[in-house]
Amino acid sequence: MGRTKIYPDGHFRYTTCHNANGTTYVVRYRNEWNKEKKRSEPKERIYVGSLNTSTGKVSFSKKFLEKYPEFAGQLYFYESNELVTKTEEETEALEEQRSSSCLDDIVSPLGSWICWHTALEHHILKDLKEVLEPEDADNFLKLAVYVFLSSNGALQIYQQWLPQQWLPSAQLLDSAQISRLLAKITDETIKKYFKLRFDRVRNFYEKLAEQKTLASNVRHLLALDSTCVHSYSETIEDAAFGHAKQRPDLKQINYTLGIDYLTGETVYALESEGSINDKALYSTVIADMLNANFDLTDTVFVTDRGYHSLHNVQQLINSELGYLTGVPLSEEGIKEKFRKYKASFSSSAFYLPDVGLYCRTFTESWQQKMPVTEQTFTTTQYLHLYVNPELQTAQMKQLEAVVAEVLEKKNKGLTVEHSLYTQASPYIKEDEKRKVWIKKTKALDSVRCLKGAWAIRTNCIEDPSAAVRISRQRNVIEEAFRGFKVENSGDRLYSTKATYEGKLFLLSLAQPLRNIFLMNVRNFAQPLPEIEKYCQEQRKQNKVDLSETERRKVKLPGDSLRMAFASLSRHKAVRAPSGTNWIMKKPLPKKDRDLISLLGCLKPPRLFKPD
Repeated sequence: MGRTKIYPDGHFRYTTCHNANGTTYVVRYRNEWNKEKKRSEPKERIYVGSLNTSTGKVSFSKKFLEKYPEFAGQLYFYESNELVTKTEEETEALEEQRSSSCLDDIVSPLGSWICWHTALEHHILKDLKEVLEPEDADNFLKLAVYVFLSSNGALQIYQQWLPQQWLPSAQLLDSAQISRLLAKITDETIKKYFKLRFDRVRNFYEKLAEQKTLASNVRHLLALDSTCVHSYSETIEDAAFGHAKQRPDLKQINYTLGIDYLTGETVYALESEGSINDKALYSTVIADMLNANFDLTDTVFVTDRGYHSLHNVQQLINSELGYLTGVPLSEEGIKEKFRKYKASFSSSAFYLPDVGLYCRTFTESWQQKMPVTEQTFTTTQYLHLYVNPELQTAQMKQLEAVVAEVLEKKNKGLTVEHSLYTQASPYIKEDEKRKVWIKKTKALDSVRCLKGAWAIRTNCIEDPSAAVRISRQRNVIEEAFRGFKVENSGDRLYSTKATYEGKLFLLSLAQPLRNIFLMNVRNFAQPLPEIEKYCQEQRKQNKVDLSETERRKVKLPGDSLRMAFASLSRHKAVRAPSGTNWIMKKPLPKKDRDLISLLGCLKPPRLFKPD
């Protein structure tokens, strides 16, 4: 049990009270401990004077000045339950600084502080200032924080949103100012910025390798994918009708992102014409990165089967670049191998228990033509074929059910839906002698080996288990596009030719914040074995002192970043009437401190300064 704190006789405290007319007064008091009653009781209490709640200035009462004449002739302000004296010059300077701030007296600082702190920690603002004027870079990052935290990302609401948050040196921007800011972004600006981000991530890998905080087999994996962004504009040259699954009546722009596996950061972006498919775009992406002097020496490009073509693979080999790509099962050589070695995909000798798949690996000999000398060499590539037994069974059950339904309708003379008949037609035929429809059992048996199957081709990952794990982790880019299009409302552009590149760039600044947070959440409790040591170091830097069991209990509310930030927004900070700083009303409870640690941040301050 701690000792009772004993104050000297001259120690007083201050508080405020209100009268019936709503006037606020400052009260000076001193309590003492009553040993018999075992409670604190007021010993002395006196009214100091009235308080101007707008400026914090105290007007002393005549009775108080008669008793304490030392307070006469000076300017006093009520701050943090104390009386603080200030000169006329200090008062004028504070008033000017206070009036220049666009923020409200009560703000929700935590969400914006976490985003801003994370962006500074990852040097996002520093790299922005390399490609933009300092003030423009500052405003771009603030807009990105708004896009990340807001529910719809509508930029015209920014000046209504900003006063309720905390951001340093905040400035209100109207729609015209935001449009002029977006118009400053060009294709060259985007390339320079993401080249800086790419180099920074590469240096980060090298630093971790020197410190030996990463496993020796961890490589720089770069997930590439493209998405279509619809546009209502008739002035954007790259907007064209493509193969959109949603809103095919709208023109679209292709937007390609490169996401680093370890950090979740966007390190490459390319905007292109909307009718170009992924296969045709792949060679453009590689050429664009090489022309921009991206150091791709140890980089492995990870793509889905939409990017695969023999021409693209040959280009990667000739350029001496690492790749891991999905292969369409429509390739005749792939189907032939699945059929020829179908016994292997049900044999325990080829089962990989760590990934739950049957696998068979083949080596392929490809010719590599050096770009300068034009010498030709033979190089080895790896082809991994996989079958998921559970998925195979489920897909065959579905196919058998469709075939049975179509046969029943055909034999009853009923109309069959076109989509059902298309699925079943290769596996049914009409028996002209018996005048009935029957299924083609050999065709069904032949297609069974292709159900639940997929293929991966690579020139650098020989281990089939490692290859499939890398392929599965590729959802880092799916999360990126989900944040880009759904969370940040980037699925449709309401921009003109002058501003659309700036809007895409802005979305590309907001999206990495989301991926960084998601990576931190994943690595908080159960990081991948290859980066366990690195995650331990990160937790030490953020002063997270929790056991593994405690860390596993810390979860995102509703498994949603949006809910997590909404939960933190209920905490408010209040600006003192005479001051320019915002002070948290109450200390953060432990569950919110743990949530902030889960997001990868230090404990936020209780005092938020204007700059």
